[in-house]
Amino acid sequence: MAFLRNTDFFLEVSKGNIPKHSSYNVVGINNDIDTASTPEDVLNTGGTFVPPTTYRIHNIKSTNAGDGGGGTGWKTLLVKGVVSTGLASETIVLNGTSNVATTNSYSDIYALIPITVGVNNTNLGDITATAQIDATVTASVLIGESNSVKKCIRLIPPGYTGYIHRWQATMSQAQQANYCYVQLLYSSDGKVWQVLDIQSLNNSGSSSEANMVTTPFKLQENYWVKVATTQVSGNNTGVKATIDIILVEN
Repeated sequence: MAFLRNTDFFLEVSKGNIPKHSSYNVVGINNDIDTASTPEDVLNTGGTFVPPTTYRIHNIKSTNAGDGGGGTGWKTLLVKGVVSTGLASETIVLNGTSNVATTNSYSDIYALIPITVGVNNTNLGDITATAQIDATVTASVLIGESNSVKKCIRLIPPGYTGYIHRWQATMSQAQQANYCYVQLLYSSDGKVWQVLDIQSLNNSGSSSEANMVTTPFKLQENYWVKVATTQVSGNNTGVKATIDIILVEN
């Protein structure tokens, strides 16, 4: 048996040097949470994400015709998500505002990554992955959001166990002396959520503060995990959150 000595474990996981271990990083943002709208999940479209109960074919499209083969925006993208056998990915050729169906059936799509782009080097419209069965928008890349999906919600894929080794939340608000409460939550069925950890954030003026907790949480396969904002003291509060997970093959 080989032993790694004097090395950074997480760096070695990223390098692929730890068998059956991989990183599973989650980043989300919600720029507009109001006092009357909580609880809200930390995802770019706002509101509360309702996890699906089955695997679905998804339609991929943009709100702008320029995202497609002959356009100046995104042309092709990589879909990454959770299927019934674990993790899977596929390449989609965009067709502007027309739907392009995925080959795989996904329960969770966590990444829409541009592969080829036109001269604008970014998406011209909001690009969404919408389930055909229940019309749930499982993933989205909005205009001006750095070409990436921003939802702090993730499903532990079948065949894996997840270990949360770090999570972080940050708030921003233009008014002074504001606060918000955020929770790290998990669910075995996507319906009943339980609290893993809580952070109380506060700021002064337009600055932001972040509290960090480094504690290993174990999540079984098919468990959902997310960060949600449960209370804010002022309207138009922005919250960003990250969850760092190590996936271990069962």
